[in-house]
Amino acid sequence: MHRLRVRVDGAAPVPYVLAVAVSRTVERVLVVEDSRPLLRSLRAALAETYSDVRGCRSVREVEAMLAGWRPELVVLDVVLPDGDAQRVLELLEQQSPAPAAPLIAI
Repeated sequence: MHRLRVRVDGAAPVPYVLAVAVSRTVERVLVVEDSRPLLRSLRAALAETYSDVRGCRSVREVEAMLAGWRPELVVLDVVLPDGDAQRVLELLEQQSPAPAAPLIAI
């Protein structure tokens, strides 16, 4: 279990508890969030625990990111400016026949 304190636009930090049950070590985390301040805060908080945390703000950016990189955990905004979580899930499934990465929807 990971406890995160996320600060957005200078506001007081908001505590989040992130409980992730995975059967392997996770290092590569993809955060998909269209709000720049929240994306920046989530990436910073997750980078304290995970070594390779990357962010995208749209489905198009996710598609480009997945061309050369595979996440082991995905933190995903459900509504994005050019699509939704379902489209991101489809892209993850197309990337590899292996089971998709664990997903946390926000």
